[in-house]
Amino acid sequence: MALPPHLQGLPEIRDWELLLEGYSDSELIEFTQKANDILRDNGLRENPDRPSFLILGSYDQGSSTREGPKDRLEDVRDILHLNQKSNFAILLEELDPDNTRWNNWYLKFQFTLLSTDYNVLVAEDNNGGHELELGEVPLQETYVAKREYTHASLDKDLEYEKFDAMMSTLFDFLDRAGHLYRWQDKAELSDAIVQIARKTM
Repeated sequence: MALPPHLQGLPEIRDWELLLEGYSDSELIEFTQKANDILRDNGLRENPDRPSFLILGSYDQGSSTREGPKDRLEDVRDILHLNQKSNFAILLEELDPDNTRWNNWYLKFQFTLLSTDYNVLVAEDNNGGHELELGEVPLQETYVAKREYTHASLDKDLEYEKFDAMMSTLFDFLDRAGHLYRWQDKAELSDAIVQIARKTM
């Protein structure tokens, strides 16, 4: 799957010179060992026949218990585990959260990206770092569960407010490739994630 024209030619996350700039050999060894230990402790390599997932999306908290975008990301992780479809599913923040030396977000992202088979973005808007993440991940390994707002808007005004033209173009591209799933409520999100898990088995 080729990148859409508006993403071609941009710096890629796999550019090691960008990722490793400013780190000593000992620091890189420490990061690598720590990351590998955490992923192994969580069972990443115990069953190579099952896929592993990096879950992307907004970390915003809801106004009440279990109602925010971050809560839905955790629900997605739990759904993948409960359905026993995945070998491993992780949010980026769960990799070595207590190590303050992960000040290079790209380096942490790269370790996690290289250690998982698929990426799942739960897209509710384009506010936050997940828009950049979607532009960096390999699209052939990426699935999107996109929240729909057309039912609650006039002339798609709310849809346009939530997602800019770049994200909408990328969604259309992923939709044509069969990598986009739409949802409006928690039940539909759960169903979308189960479908993605089945498709990647």
